[in-house]
Amino acid sequence: MDSEVLNHVTSANVACGWHAGDPLIMDATVRMCKEKGVAVGAHPGYPDLMGFGRRAMAVNPAEAKAYMIYQVGAL
Repeated sequence: MDSEVLNHVTSANVACGWHAGDPLIMDATVRMCKEKGVAVGAHPGYPDLMGFGRRAMAVNPAEAKAYMIYQVGAL
């Protein structure tokens, strides 16, 4: 399904694995985007796979920064 959606967009935000996705899905999605000329953006999240990033979490600014750097770097 992702491949079909990519035929109709110019950019895609790719889940970076903490609230959805995993390294294999990230890699496959980025490859599909490159093949179709779709720009890639990171969709980082909180370390909350079970809650899909929707649960309240106490995170200080330093932790939030580290989470974002880690996930964007992985993408």
